[in-house]
Amino acid sequence: MNGKLRLQYLCNLAKPHAEYLLQRAIGLQRDPDVLQVLRAALSQLNPKPKTDEELAEEMSLKELEKTAAKRSSKPVEQKEVTTKQYSRDPYVSELAKRLANGKCELCGQPAPFRDSKGKPYLETHHVVWLSQGGSDSVDNTVALCPNCHRKMHIVNNPSDVSKLKIVAKNNAL
Repeated sequence: MNGKLRLQYLCNLAKPHAEYLLQRAIGLQRDPDVLQVLRAALSQLNPKPKTDEELAEEMSLKELEKTAAKRSSKPVEQKEVTTKQYSRDPYVSELAKRLANGKCELCGQPAPFRDSKGKPYLETHHVVWLSQGGSDSVDNTVALCPNCHRKMHIVNNPSDVSKLKIVAKNNAL
């Protein structure tokens, strides 16, 4: 039987049986092209439902306005979450901020505002994230403005990481 006939055969099977055969075939197959076809067939059997965020991104502005207006009166849901948090050394954090002299060590701009104590507001960032095995040390911390800090956690551009590694190493000297 050729590939097309096999796929037609799978289409006529009960869904659980077709899933089982496709998963077995994926486990045995080594050819990347065939694997791609098998995975595509399996994903068609089990399309992943889209999240509300994905659905919202795909809507036109008019559809989005209409949907948001309908949902605006809905009560806000609450959920409990459990997270792992790393204990950070306050001395390392304070040193990074002081060495930055009130300027973001990525964009070079002055801190966007002053905190309640009148100090320039900067956030300490671990160049190699603690969750990725980075250390809470002077040679792995820099002071960033809130925008650049968020950028590093969303984009984490390799050239920005390289720049910040140099800054952190110089701060440690």
